[in-house]
Amino acid sequence: MDDFHTRALSSLHQQIAHASIPEDTSNTTTTSFNPNIYAKSLVEDDDIPKIDSAVKSYLSLVAARSVVASDIDVISVASPSDAVRRCVSMVGGGDEEYGKNVQCTFTSSTLSSSTTMNTTDANRCALACARTLLTTINSTCIPQPTGEDEATTTSSDETQEKKEVQMQNDTIRILWNGLVNTSTSESASSLDKKQLKPSKLLGRNCLMVAYPYVVERFHRGVEKTRTGAPKEEEAGDDATAVKAQSNPMNTHSDEVLPPVLPPKGIDVTQWQAFYVEFGNILKQAVDVYNKSDDSTAITSTSSDCNLVWATDKGVKELERRRQMRALRASEALAAESDVATDSSRI
Repeated sequence: MDDFHTRALSSLHQQIAHASIPEDTSNTTTTSFNPNIYAKSLVEDDDIPKIDSAVKSYLSLVAARSVVASDIDVISVASPSDAVRRCVSMVGGGDEEYGKNVQCTFTSSTLSSSTTMNTTDANRCALACARTLLTTINSTCIPQPTGEDEATTTSSDETQEKKEVQMQNDTIRILWNGLVNTSTSESASSLDKKQLKPSKLLGRNCLMVAYPYVVERFHRGVEKTRTGAPKEEEAGDDATAVKAQSNPMNTHSDEVLPPVLPPKGIDVTQWQAFYVEFGNILKQAVDVYNKSDDSTAITSTSSDCNLVWATDKGVKELERRRQMRALRASEALAAESDVATDSSRI
């Protein structure tokens, strides 16, 4: 794998040399930014687990949850009237409070009528969604910032911290797009196509930048499924501008962010719940782990991000959950014993 890391970084260095991401020499303090050093930290061991590993952990979580869930459990969190249908919140175009409690669970009631899957085969449902998620992640390029965004991010009164964040995002964009282009290139070797993918080499910090565009492709696919036709801009330029302002993703055409249809045989609502919950867990992980020097740290309350994005692959969180279940079982048995004792005295 070191050889793949070396080739990925070598390609990135060449791209940075031709891109407008100069090293930050405006500040002589230790906070100066070097895109090559930052890129190396993302590809190597500073940003782990990698996306591929996290998606597999999430797949296992959803499948395990589905095995023990009832139809009533699923309906209560994934009703059509629920905020699941407003998945654009992940890309800044909808209800920002959306989806915080959404959990994807597959049961017989959540499979489409045309599916040939066994109603108890939660693993196959989760696997179908995970494959579509990974395929889309590895084929989605991060678009260039719009002219308005560039003007905002390069204003003279911008703080050093904001400038560094923008340079980090630019470096991620170049690295990410380079891997996407390499892995999808017809001239690339079969080994490069398999290994030089964003999901194989990059982790949550890079995915946090790319995931809004992945979600937008899913959202467009859902809309295409419901309307039966691709989006068409029949309104005038003014209406288009208003629409773009409400959701900045609308400034990117379907050619830039092509729609991705839901996996075959999977209910649209559950497909939305699958990719939105994964995005919520990603955001939780970034918020939690990036504030701590220890990425294996367990938050004060149980969280699925500790199963999906912890470097120990959820070992500590699983143990904590086992201990909590054992404690609850012990307390229940003690309470039952007390009731039986009281009844015998009557």
